[in-house]
Amino acid sequence: MLALPQLCLPWQPPPSAGAARAARWALGISPHLNGPAPRPASPDADAIRHGWSHGGAELKSERASIEVWVRPLVRGAFAVAAFNNGQRPAHADLVWKELGIPGQPRVRDVLNQQDLGRIHAGFAVKLPAGGAALFRVVPPARAR
Repeated sequence: MLALPQLCLPWQPPPSAGAARAARWALGISPHLNGPAPRPASPDADAIRHGWSHGGAELKSERASIEVWVRPLVRGAFAVAAFNNGQRPAHADLVWKELGIPGQPRVRDVLNQQDLGRIHAGFAVKLPAGGAALFRVVPPARAR
């Protein structure tokens, strides 16, 4: 059997595209993703999709190929997603003050299903080309 030259192979989306699709679906920022959850999608992503609060997702930061979106969730939590629309890996800076998130929140990496604990001020996340990260951010309870 003859092997096809590299240029004749059918196009396959990069593995990182699945993460971006799942994050856009969870935040509701892609109009063509209104059906069932795309794969891979974690139970946490499904909980974000069904835990929206008032208001929609808002683009909070756009630098070079990186977009950072925030969507309020019930009980004062937030969904934060970072997307790398570029052709190379890049870092996304998630700074709570810039995103309108108070205090030192608890953070969960939704797509990797991993608790990151309390994070002061913010952090940077490395994204592959075309990739995304999705976080559930819970600010500390406000003093009464």
